[in-house]
Amino acid sequence: MICTHARPSELEKMGASALSHLVIAQMGRIEHLELLVAKLKRAHFGPKSEKAPVNHEQLALSLINREFPRLCRGGSSSLTFAGVHPRDSER
Repeated sequence: MICTHARPSELEKMGASALSHLVIAQMGRIEHLELLVAKLKRAHFGPKSEKAPVNHEQLALSLINREFPRLCRGGSSSLTFAGVHPRDSER
């Protein structure tokens, strides 16, 4: 079994294979701790506090797809772009 806690002086004496095993063991330990932290956060704050990852490109595309037709028809009271004016102001 590989010790997951090694002092710098012990690390210098270890061979490449032992160091590789140590790194893999530490990665597994980190993954376990991250899962534990996520579980504890969920237990403490609840599932409603979790935020889904945001895809900014998808949000921008959906906004453009929703608002562009309104802008082409003469404007939008909620969204304006420089250089795009409602038809009433062009007269």
